Amino acid sequence: MSAATPPPPPPGRRVPASATPRANPPAARSGRPRAGLNRRSACWTAHLAAGLGCGLALLFTAWFARTNPALIRLFQYLTEEWHFGSGFEWRMLGWTAAALFLFLVLGRFLLECFELYLPRPATLALSFLFGMGLAGFVLELLAIPHWLYRAPMAAALGGLLGLLWLGAIWRGRRRPASGLGGEPGYNETLLRRALARAAWRAAVTRPRGAAWLLAVPLVALIVAIQFFIFWHAVLYPEVYWDSLILYLGYARMTVLEHGFHTKVTGQVGFGLGANYPHLFPVLGAGIATAAGQWSELPQRIIAPLCGAATTLLVYHTGLRLTRHMIFSLILTLLYRAVPLGIIYDQYASDYALALLFAAAFLYLCLLYLQTALPGYLAAAAILTALAMLLNYLMGILWLPWAITLWGAHAGAPRPDPRRNPELEGAPWTALPARPPLARALRRGWLWGILLLSCVIGSTWYIRNWIVTGNPVYAFFHEWLGGKHINPEVMEAAAHEWRANGAGIGRLGDSPMERLRAAFTFFAGPGPGFFWHQYYRTEPLLLGFTLFGVLAWLGRWISGCLSGRSRRRRRAHRVLALRFGWVVASLLFGLLAFHFVLAPFYLYQIIMILPCAALMVAFAWPWWRLPLWRTVLLLLALWVGVIPGLAMAMMGFKIVGMFQLSSDRTESPLTLYPLRHPLPRPEVFYRWRFGEDARMWDYINRNLKGERLLTHDNRHLVYDPSITLVHLDDWTDEWNIQALWGLPNPADRVRQLIQLHNIRYYLFIPNELAAATNRRMQTEQWVELHLAELIFQAGENRLYRLRLPPEDQPLAAPTTPFAAGAPAPAADQPTTATP
Repeated sequence: MSAATPPPPPPGRRVPASATPRANPPAARSGRPRAGLNRRSACWTAHLAAGLGCGLALLFTAWFARTNPALIRLFQYLTEEWHFGSGFEWRMLGWTAAALFLFLVLGRFLLECFELYLPRPATLALSFLFGMGLAGFVLELLAIPHWLYRAPMAAALGGLLGLLWLGAIWRGRRRPASGLGGEPGYNETLLRRALARAAWRAAVTRPRGAAWLLAVPLVALIVAIQFFIFWHAVLYPEVYWDSLILYLGYARMTVLEHGFHTKVTGQVGFGLGANYPHLFPVLGAGIATAAGQWSELPQRIIAPLCGAATTLLVYHTGLRLTRHMIFSLILTLLYRAVPLGIIYDQYASDYALALLFAAAFLYLCLLYLQTALPGYLAAAAILTALAMLLNYLMGILWLPWAITLWGAHAGAPRPDPRRNPELEGAPWTALPARPPLARALRRGWLWGILLLSCVIGSTWYIRNWIVTGNPVYAFFHEWLGGKHINPEVMEAAAHEWRANGAGIGRLGDSPMERLRAAFTFFAGPGPGFFWHQYYRTEPLLLGFTLFGVLAWLGRWISGCLSGRSRRRRRAHRVLALRFGWVVASLLFGLLAFHFVLAPFYLYQIIMILPCAALMVAFAWPWWRLPLWRTVLLLLALWVGVIPGLAMAMMGFKIVGMFQLSSDRTESPLTLYPLRHPLPRPEVFYRWRFGEDARMWDYINRNLKGERLLTHDNRHLVYDPSITLVHLDDWTDEWNIQALWGLPNPADRVRQLIQLHNIRYYLFIPNELAAATNRRMQTEQWVELHLAELIFQAGENRLYRLRLPPEDQPLAAPTTPFAAGAPAPAADQPTTATP
């Protein structure tokens, strides 16, 4: 056999047509001058497009720096005095580390059940996510019937670990789907993975020589931003309003009750959130139960860890798309520098976990598009099912999952292994032939995985349907119904969100009005030529993502116009562009949800951030030109510093000026919180909430075991023996809403004391934000001597209710009040949204 003759393929292996040498290559076409002219035109067009993209990026980056000049002066305060507190929970840190190790093992065994070829950092991130999801699913099943104790937890998690271990062994003994040849077994699986990793590393464009120096500042900025996210998340108490209500407050209730606290009422605040999916709170509750004591530290650690894992997966997804290390680091830095991501990776909330679910899902979808190996699609389906246990919105992932299935099989050609080295490197390894979409939909394993995913993802919704009468309680109650839902209270909640929210809903009541106001929302007009941007998503969304979307659309249209044969020759590019449909469906689906259904808070669709970063990769063919690549690198470094590093150092647990003493105020812009880690919780609460903290301290010392009537819903800051009864409560134990209709204020107070055993009432300024709270007419109680002021801190007032005499008539109040009158504007936001 001559050297020019290729070796015969192994038995059973299908050789792609693109790998077969041609006997008679086609003759070159005449007309070289015209070809040169076309090349010059294409070159100028590419430079023009790249210049446009860098121009947009430069414009919005400059706007951001101009409208936030204080961020540039931030770094000078690093040299001022630092002071470290004490009292870190080292014992709980050990329990958290043990739980994280368990999550990694659970997730790793699950990944072993599929044929996956992943880099080690991506494997670590996915194992962490899948392990948390599986552990949360098991803990949820235990918490619903109130079986959340150490012994049931150990038995359930140990049994799950054993099942996954057996599944991994069974998978190692089956013939892999990636090709034929060799004896099935675990050693063969390890060899395949090693060869696949080696082939992939050979396909990645790595910097050479001095070019490695370009990666140093990129990696340094990413690591520095992530470090300061950990700093603020772990070393300071949690102050995010929603965390004090649900993510931590509800988790503590779950620990104390050994199961989910049941509260079925459409009450503004806690009543609505008590029936959300509780994947994140139950993880914290499970770790605290295992440790034998409540602590918020595990969830404060999990959130920034999710941020680090998300950053890793964004990098590896970009690397899969471009196979260029420096550019992948650039788009990773752009993602890590977005203020909205920094904010919610610092908070102990489920939004950091939502970001990780989105990034992991997109990574698995890309891998399935490139390889068509069933393991990636199956893992993405299970991931979507676990994500549905996080919040109601995560079900939207099924849309891009279906698009992924279409993109991998609907007319998609088989990729050339020379251009897709996913499994290249072993003589017996080949990408499987892609069945048509109709045949792919008839595969048994696909419907089996879908059935399993439906079972996993539906458990909480079945619980809600049984307990509340509405699977997504208390939303869409007009169609789905539900228990204890007062439309007036739901409208009051919407009014409060509208007044205090930070979303597009503030600029329009209808979807069309919001669409017309979209540009104003993201780049609102400000003084002079420059515009004041909506800083939470900038400069990524308008400065870089916008050009990436335009470039992706342009490449797609150009590919459609170029003809089917050309798409066959460049199958790897077609599959990459189809991945654009996956990313765009999630990006624009979330934006549509925000514009139409949930327009009050942008952070509810925080999953757009990985999508926005990955859309930048579709402009790589233009930004890879040496001139514009240098400009892009410099812009990314600037964005990494301002706003990335600056805002990560500043932190978002303290927002605005705060009082240190009667004659001294400080600000996060002076990095005072950064330089004073591990403060005492009561001191930190005074920084963040002012006089509210003094009121909490008084109540916790003097009202233990009492029931407190209030609108405040920050359950975590109150002693757990104190029961908060809200002004619009309607539960099986008490119906406060029934008191609204009583015409005599004395009758309302009498029933509160005698029927509900409530003797104290706390007024907070935010009470005025909900219109239905006015129905209780609490302002009359003081005038009629039905409430006695016993403590005041700022505008917070604590009253003791007085039982009126049975036969003594009361004088009419001097302040007239019409039931149902509109409430005045709120003095404080309901949630501590920065």
